[in-house]
Amino acid sequence: MKKQSVIRKKLIGLATAFVMTAASLTPAAADMGLARADSADQEVRLGRLAMESSRVSGFAAASVESVTAGGKTNDDSIKMLPASDYNAYAHYDIGGMGYTSLSFKTAKLENGGDGVTFKVLADGKEVYNSGPVTDTSVREASADITGAYDLCLLVDSGGNADGDSSAFITPVLLKEGAADESNYRKVSLVSLKGTASTNKIESIFGDTDQTAMLGGEKGQHKSGVSIDGFCFDTALSWPTTNMDSYMQYDVSTLKGNRFSVYFGLDTARSTDKAGKAVFKIAVDRGSGFEEIFASPSLGTGEYYRFTCDLEGVNRIRLLSNNGGDGGDGEIGVFADPSVYVKAEEQGTGLIYLSAMNFQGVTNEGEVLRDKADGKTIKLDGKIYKKGLVVSPTTYPYDSYDRSIASQVHFNLSGVTASRFKSTVGLFPEAETVGSGVVFSVYGDGTELYKSKEIKSVDETEDIDVSVEGYKSLVLRCTPVGESSGCRCAWGDARLTLDGEISQNAGKTSFVETTSLTDLPTYYLDAAEGYDTHPKADDLVCANKQFSKGIASHPNPTTSAVAKYDLTGLGYTRFSTYVGKRDKWIPLDTTGSYYVEFMIYGDGKLLSKTDRIDYLEYFFTSVDITGVNILTIELNMSIDFYNCDSSAWFEPTLYREYDKGDLRITSPKIYPDQIIAAYDIEISGVTRSTGDLKVYLNGKETATTVTRDGFGHISFRADGFAGGKNIIEIKSLENGQETTVYTQELICPSGEILKLNQLQMLEGSYSSSAYYRNENHLGRVLSVGSGRVQSNEGICCVPNNPSNMDAIFDISAFDYTYFRAAVGRDDFGNTENRVMFSVYADGRRVAVSREMAPGDVQLLTAEIPANASTLTLRAYTTEGISGNAADWIEPILCKSESSLSKNSRTEFSSASANGISADYIFATRFSAAEKFSEITLNTSSTGKREVALYRYVYSFNRSVQATPVYKNEQLEISGSKLNIVLDRAAQAGEYLLVVYDSLETKASQSNFGFIYSDGTYSPAFPDMSVTFEGSSASCFNDISQNPEPEQPYDNTNSFNSAEKERAQAKINGYLDDLSTLPSSVTIDGKKYEGFGEENFVKMQVETDEEQDYGKKNTRVYLHNKDSKLDLTLEVSSYPDYAAYEWTVYFTNPLYGDIDEDGEIAVSDALLSLQRAVNKTQLSGEKIFAADADGNGDVTVNDALLILQKSVGKIELERNGNSAVITDPVAANACFEGGSPYIGTSYSDINNSNTAPYMPMELYLQKGDSYTFAPTTGRSTENVFPYYNIEHGNSGTFMAIGWSGTWQSDIAFDGSETTVTAKQQTFNSYLKTGERAATPLVAFVEYDGRDLSRSTNLWREWVINCNMRKDENGELMEGARGSSVTGSEDVNVIKGEQIQIDQLNYLLEQDVNLSWWWIDAGWYTTSFDDDNTTASWGQVGTWNVAKRFGDFSNIVNNAHEKGINVLLWFEPERFAVDINGLKDDGTTLKKEWMTDYGTKGFETAGQHMVNLGNEEALEWVTNRVLSILEAGGFDLYREDFNIMPAEYWALGDSENREGITENLSVQGHYKFWDNILEAGYTIDCCASGGNRNDLQSLRRAVFLHPTDALYSAWNSKQGSAMVMYRWLPYFGTNTSDNPGKGSENRYNIRSSYRPWLELICDVPSDSNWAEISELTYEVEQLQQFIYDEFYELTEWSIGVTDWLSYEFFNSEEDKGYAIVYARDRTDVGTKTIRFKGLDPDKTYTVTATDTNLSKTATGRELMLGGVELTLSKRSSDVLYINPAA
Repeated sequence: MKKQSVIRKKLIGLATAFVMTAASLTPAAADMGLARADSADQEVRLGRLAMESSRVSGFAAASVESVTAGGKTNDDSIKMLPASDYNAYAHYDIGGMGYTSLSFKTAKLENGGDGVTFKVLADGKEVYNSGPVTDTSVREASADITGAYDLCLLVDSGGNADGDSSAFITPVLLKEGAADESNYRKVSLVSLKGTASTNKIESIFGDTDQTAMLGGEKGQHKSGVSIDGFCFDTALSWPTTNMDSYMQYDVSTLKGNRFSVYFGLDTARSTDKAGKAVFKIAVDRGSGFEEIFASPSLGTGEYYRFTCDLEGVNRIRLLSNNGGDGGDGEIGVFADPSVYVKAEEQGTGLIYLSAMNFQGVTNEGEVLRDKADGKTIKLDGKIYKKGLVVSPTTYPYDSYDRSIASQVHFNLSGVTASRFKSTVGLFPEAETVGSGVVFSVYGDGTELYKSKEIKSVDETEDIDVSVEGYKSLVLRCTPVGESSGCRCAWGDARLTLDGEISQNAGKTSFVETTSLTDLPTYYLDAAEGYDTHPKADDLVCANKQFSKGIASHPNPTTSAVAKYDLTGLGYTRFSTYVGKRDKWIPLDTTGSYYVEFMIYGDGKLLSKTDRIDYLEYFFTSVDITGVNILTIELNMSIDFYNCDSSAWFEPTLYREYDKGDLRITSPKIYPDQIIAAYDIEISGVTRSTGDLKVYLNGKETATTVTRDGFGHISFRADGFAGGKNIIEIKSLENGQETTVYTQELICPSGEILKLNQLQMLEGSYSSSAYYRNENHLGRVLSVGSGRVQSNEGICCVPNNPSNMDAIFDISAFDYTYFRAAVGRDDFGNTENRVMFSVYADGRRVAVSREMAPGDVQLLTAEIPANASTLTLRAYTTEGISGNAADWIEPILCKSESSLSKNSRTEFSSASANGISADYIFATRFSAAEKFSEITLNTSSTGKREVALYRYVYSFNRSVQATPVYKNEQLEISGSKLNIVLDRAAQAGEYLLVVYDSLETKASQSNFGFIYSDGTYSPAFPDMSVTFEGSSASCFNDISQNPEPEQPYDNTNSFNSAEKERAQAKINGYLDDLSTLPSSVTIDGKKYEGFGEENFVKMQVETDEEQDYGKKNTRVYLHNKDSKLDLTLEVSSYPDYAAYEWTVYFTNPLYGDIDEDGEIAVSDALLSLQRAVNKTQLSGEKIFAADADGNGDVTVNDALLILQKSVGKIELERNGNSAVITDPVAANACFEGGSPYIGTSYSDINNSNTAPYMPMELYLQKGDSYTFAPTTGRSTENVFPYYNIEHGNSGTFMAIGWSGTWQSDIAFDGSETTVTAKQQTFNSYLKTGERAATPLVAFVEYDGRDLSRSTNLWREWVINCNMRKDENGELMEGARGSSVTGSEDVNVIKGEQIQIDQLNYLLEQDVNLSWWWIDAGWYTTSFDDDNTTASWGQVGTWNVAKRFGDFSNIVNNAHEKGINVLLWFEPERFAVDINGLKDDGTTLKKEWMTDYGTKGFETAGQHMVNLGNEEALEWVTNRVLSILEAGGFDLYREDFNIMPAEYWALGDSENREGITENLSVQGHYKFWDNILEAGYTIDCCASGGNRNDLQSLRRAVFLHPTDALYSAWNSKQGSAMVMYRWLPYFGTNTSDNPGKGSENRYNIRSSYRPWLELICDVPSDSNWAEISELTYEVEQLQQFIYDEFYELTEWSIGVTDWLSYEFFNSEEDKGYAIVYARDRTDVGTKTIRFKGLDPDKTYTVTATDTNLSKTATGRELMLGGVELTLSKRSSDVLYINPAA
């Protein structure tokens, strides 16, 4: 015990000295050392270099310090204390530094004991041995270390450690030559197929979280301390025995320069009984193996690195045994056994894949190496000595054996190859050739190469592709059709090792690994499942068993997405296998169901696999150095989401440590978030760094960094200042400082702390998702139906029944006051409620009321001064998830007084006058600071409706916007209206409005305006404002900005100034095309506008479309540089202040002027006649006549065409055009300040979110936005219509493109720019192709009045855009219905139920005008004329015989005056692709956009390319034949596909975006064909996802959303917004599609231009009420094309009222509909009308109440009428001229 105690004391002293090394080196000592280094550049003290590792446990230690020996103090010495059974050692990595010798002294520092032995080992070979040393004398020595990479100094106690403190005194490294700065390629022996002496050998190879550990100390090993050593993910290991076990490898083809390997016992896996082991290296240079190295016996914790030159070496053998010590449980490791090849040497080094290990195989039988059946590989007569022979296989499905591609997987984690090369073909001796195969090469799941279909043994193809940087390689042979069983050969399949590389790949990284399955998700959207610990049978893919994984499945319409917060954890790499789980193979189907896997780092795509089906997998590995948020995404690819059960197998995070690296692993520090303290404990790991110093804000600190022998560090950083701090760690090595770590951190400062900027404690989001400074959809935080919006706050989505807790550490702070605005996020579930609570140390200090959608509340709390934690909790109160809840602008203050609240006024009682308003009182003021309260003094009593608005342009414009505060029933108390805002309002100009009679006082002032019943004057009322700030002047002077004059105008027509300005603008563009705000890049040259400098104007044509008030101009242009032809189509609307344009790029068949597909003499004659002005060529025929491409039609063109027509020449112009890049249809600029953009969020693709929510953007200088549909459907989540107010005017801008458009919006302080383009276009045109930009349309107006501008837009849309019939009439309002159960019934039943249910409804006097036949009426097999398996399986377009030809149904309807529509979905194909026929009765495979892509034959669905003329013709004819045979009246089209991915599959190199462009244009042609045939079109795309301007001009939108059938508040609100933009649309009446139990409120909530009744026939019992309401809605539908006004602001709040009005100003009549929602507590509300003539008298009558009032228009607009309604009720108010 005494001896052990002494040793412990010595160890503690030595360890303390080691820990203090960073601070112990005095400046003088440093200067002495530096002087020596400077004077002799070839000499370096070893103690000044960074130690790689040392033994510091098990009573053994090593440290660098000054020691006294021989009566002298010696700096930079290496002091060692061995233990009785553990040597003391220190390793240094000196690889490539050029050192050749080590000179040193040794000394035993104390007497006693049995003596020690000093040893020096270079790459594991002993180069110095002192022999036993028992005295304390100093001995000089040196050692040859030429070429060494690992230098180890060791002291052996000889078994007795008493008195064995020793030192290597001031060892010095010497070198003679330059350092090796070469870059190397690397080949791990683990990747090669070696020969084993034993079957117990295992490889550990970079694709799982299994690693081998060398060095360190296990806790159970005597000392009880666990210290991790160095881990490797590329290693060979096996249990040692008393005989040599080995692995040997052929390296002859590698042409390597050197070999390197680490070896030792695996510290983690060797058992407590482990003894020691011996490791050996043998090489074969052509005459058999020769042992070149044998290590000493090594125990656990000891390791060495061995290197040797490989010149002449053909084979390497790695051997180990247990050294004969009788130990048990030793696991010997050869880690990172690698051959290095100099990258800059253009040698012939290569690896044949037949000599590599297979990571996995899917194949019919064994993959054969180099031979098959004993025969050499021979392809097309050529013999290949090396290669692989494979065979596609089959998998037994229920009804057939499915062909499966052969796949051979190779792991390249330890191989830095340059290229893959091979010659591929069919093996001629194969018994089965089949229909052929396709050879593919994949790197990390991405297709690198794909061959043609090889169908004959005489066909071969050479492959040569780069594999630089990939971590995995897959060779695949895919059978064409049923070609399984055929043999395929990869001749001379090899990886080359030549070519330069950008960085040195020949270095070894130590690693730490963590399975992603062990980390919590930061964000999760995986409604179909996300299991991080699935059972073993759910971790099998392609018959490969994995040990860990994440089982997942895409969501029904979106990807399954998981995000992981890796901030501050130091991870550098993420690797995973990906694939579909075998357990869920749909054995009863014949289709394929693909998925794609994506990995993102901080939003940037790092990896994306190609489409993956069952029975295949990929491995991928990505660099995540510096990544904070890791996102993994499972996408359903381009088919339905069913049968997509997939997994991330072995998902592993790595920390990699190269020489000089330092990784901080704790705590998490976010550079943009405030830490919860002024000091923190920091820990991490480092490799081969010198003495570590900590700097704070550029100054060195006295901080001590503790570090063990294997680089685990920790220290406390303190002294942080409030605000931003920079912490740095610097490594001091050989007198040079290097920064190895830098971190910015922010500490609390000031009186107010924003909680959205403060780091949360771990575990805050364990059961829910939270979002910082944005909502759950990535949008602005918004509550109260848009009244409170902010980009600062926290959004959370509490899962039922979980709480969502955001927990903060506030122990270091003295903040005692909390405040936040709280509410249900407007984009969340539209009906359910949440509550908010605040807890301090677990005690609740504040709680909100129960919050319904549309509610907002200011929540405050007093926080105890000694509180340690603050918890913000949101929880659902109605048992339904999806209730997104917002904490907006949550703050902590030192006290409420920190807010610097001060009440200010500009009212002067001395000069005050009384103000009395009968209807509306308002005051306008400008706040210089933010404010939170307003108090208005009044002599009135009772309750008032009060609202606060941003002041924009005028009183009228301001009150048309969303208020920032609203209270329907604010009580006047103590002669005061006290308005406490829901959150502090920012500085700016505001308008406070009191909607009722009010008496107060005001004094004349330059700081305000008073409005009273429509009149205004400069004055400030008896009002005070409570500001939060210390400014002396809190109000701004607004006297120079009086209210603009707004003459009364209820005609809502364009004035002459507006029309003249718009016409002048478009005329100016036409006069000088260089000013047209459009651009394009052609063959790399960018053109702004189309001026005569670059473009020839070949021809101009004009015409008019009188029915639409439209004047058209077509300008035919020729680009001088590229000879590309363009057509600019411009239209103006002189009576509507509107104009538009589209640009077309054309590549016709030059010479084919008559467009008959041939170049004939007749074409030459036409050209000649045009050249001599005898005829005119219409349209783009002018381009075809320009045979020589000079932009003019001359006699020379006629001659060229004539010569071509008789076969004398070829026209050089014909062929591919120049490359067209990024054509921007418009880059519009709008001058004027205070810009505002009104638009909509459109049909949001989220089942919980209200569709068509309004979006209001008040732009500030520097603001920018980008809008684009992500799926390819033009109005999915975005809306290509903008109302842009700028200065004192405005412009509507609309984008007509039924695909992936993009719009960029920016404001620079004076101008607002808005662009429009197809998002991606970079393509040449083939002969006959014509590309188009989106249509861009502009409607200009004066002033800023949303009511007027909305009605101007509606007027233009209605009169100039909406389709008119042959009589010039618009679509009438309509009432439709369909069978109960709709498509589900159609799938089973036929014509009789259609007839019976229509007749029944008419018998109930339901006032219908249309009958709707939805999906499910077609067959789903080409060989069955009656069966429909599912409505979604579309593509045969054969009418099931149970429907006949529909004529019986239609005739029955027509006889009763009912029109009939029929549903189609022609662009989607979702039946068996192999059932298509070649006889013209079906579509064709080659008409699909994804034709020829991977898995095409078995994919579950495809997209029909209407850009293909043949496909367009077939679809047109088939649709029209069915419509005509049945006698239908309306063609209804659906689009349940996300086309962007399908379009991308149809593109090719230099043809990006062309498939989309041609497909969209083809769709327009198809619709035009339908219209020309006399049919009306209804456009549906999973609801309203394709409602752009081009669609609006051809179709109506009868079903503009698939979301929220039962959310009546959402239905009402979406109708209000849609009426602003799209005058004709519909909706259904039921809370369940296909069934209904209707009542008054439901049906009225569904009133639209088209009302679709979803009735339950015959179960519904309230037929009398249904009948009544269908007649009521018919009466209201007469107003759908009249002026539209919003009488309340838009809202989704279930406690609010909502009302809007239609009014015919010519007939002075209209109506208003009013809804009192489900949970309103307002029983009576004043409804104020708009658009009336103030001087005329009207009578207002209600339908359901006894309301009747006759008054002037002025009285009805200012004072309105009082309406009393109960909850969940409605009324219709009719407005008529008074009798």
